[in-house]
Order: sequence, then C-alpha cells, then structure tokens
Amino acid sequence: MTISTSIPFLAMTLLLTGCASTPFHQVKADFALLFSSQYVAPFKAGDAATWSEVFAANAVALHDRRSADVGREAITEFGKMVAQHLKVDRFDIQIEQVQQNGNWAFTRGSFSTRLLIRSDGKDSGLGGEGKFFILWEKQSDGQWKIIIAVSYTHLRAHETLRYLVCRLLL
Repeated sequence: MTISTSIPFLAMTLLLTGCASTPFHQVKADFALLFSSQYVAPFKAGDAATWSEVFAANAVALHDRRSADVGREAITEFGKMVAQHLKVDRFDIQIEQVQQNGNWAFTRGSFSTRLLIRSDGKDSGLGGEGKFFILWEKQSDGQWKIIIAVSYTHLRAHETLRYLVCRLLL
C-alpha cells in the first residue's frame, strides 16, 4: 500500500470507527449554543421546568454550598426555589474546554452571576465568579442531556449567606 492509498484508507477507517472527530471549534460552538439556550436562558428567566429538561432523569447536580440534588425532580425543585426567591440579574459563561467522544462529552469553564433578592431587588450576595464542569450524555433520541453538573463560586466553603450576614452584623 502506498502513501497515496493509505491516507484515504486511514481516514475512512477512522471515520467508520468513530475516531474521526468534529473540529474543536464546531463542537465548542455546538455545546455553547446548547448550554446557552437550554441551561442559561431558562435559568435566567426563572423557568425551572424548562431549565430542568436539559438534565437526564438520573442526573446529579452539585451546586455551591448545598447538598447534591439527585434526579431531575430534585434539580427542578432547586430551580423552583431559586426562581421563587432570587432574580438572575446576570449569568455569563465562558466555555474553556469541550471534549466529545461518541455519546459522551464534557464542558468546563467559568461563570459570573449576579443574583438579586426577588422581593426587594437588592443584591443577594449569592452570585459571584466560579467554575463549572458538566458531563453530557447523548440520549437514544439524539439529544444531549446533562448527567453530572458541578459548579462552585470562589467563596470559601464556610462563607454561606447566613455566615456572611452574621459576620456583617458583628
């Protein structure tokens, strides 16, 4: 086999075995659109039902300063609680890494949020800058769903809202 015949053979083999990958910039753009439209936009709008649809039924969400939310139902309840008490004034994301392999993908990046208290419009102190890691799984219908979502802000672990309020009162 010559070089001129081996290169097309190798390319076809990689394509057929699933090893040929979509260019990084396209994968990043696809997941940025997915993340923005199905996670960020509904969360900003306070639409917990739509927001939670991006999660698989058995997903786990590990959000800052709270116990794990296990399953879409628990994740939806978290979203409802946030929407009831807080208004998302700002939620900006920066995807720094995307990697896809077959039916699995992850996105990693940073975010910046500003959350207001819904009743009076004052800053809640719960927003900030942080990091996220999301593991996605392609479902049998072709849709990508989140199966693990981890996010945290740069507050130290003991700096809960209650702790901050108590510290300010002292």
